[in-house]
Amino acid sequence: MGEEQLVTLQPGQRCNKWTITRKLGAGAFGAVYLCKDDTGLTAALKTEPLNANPPLLAMEGSLRRPRQASNFRGSPRYAAISAHINREYSRKDDLESWFYMLVEVYRGSLPWGNIGDMNMIGEYKKRRMPSMDIETRKQAVRSLIDGCPPEFGQLLKHIDSLKFYTRPDYKWIMKMLKDYLTNNRIPERPYDWEQGGGGGGRAPPPPTGGAVDSFFR
Repeated sequence: MGEEQLVTLQPGQRCNKWTITRKLGAGAFGAVYLCKDDTGLTAALKTEPLNANPPLLAMEGSLRRPRQASNFRGSPRYAAISAHINREYSRKDDLESWFYMLVEVYRGSLPWGNIGDMNMIGEYKKRRMPSMDIETRKQAVRSLIDGCPPEFGQLLKHIDSLKFYTRPDYKWIMKMLKDYLTNNRIPERPYDWEQGGGGGGRAPPPPTGGAVDSFFR
């Protein structure tokens, strides 16, 4: 094997519609850069060596057929239902794990936060599945997002409707999050690693409620 042909990008350099802001970090499989387009939209751009073998970025552009069974992986607290029933993970499940973290940040806890047994946590989450009776589902959804804004109910409804091969509507998800900020007059603030980030305190708590009704609407 020859020496790795690394890709190095500099602040201000253009990559298609993106302008490199700065390098966030690097690891064994390449580097990640913070970039921005002409509209101000920020994104993360991932690179890898030109002679990478195998080329991992090429693999990220395609979906493999799910295996019959998959071992559990991840943290039980945030793992998607698929992990608890040994199904292959997909984009849907990444969003489900993200949503659990979002709820925990907003509410301060998850309904199964004090449960240590992985199987019991899985049973708690599975009460939300469409195969359950409506009252069981309502109780499960209420315990998860009660007190959260309506946008949270719509987000969870969308995530739960996805299948393995379904591409999530990422633009709609971003719109829901931005609508929440706009409707509650919460200003967007820079991330810790962006200019002006890393302080400023917390925004005042916005009005709460409506998520459960929004989910079942």
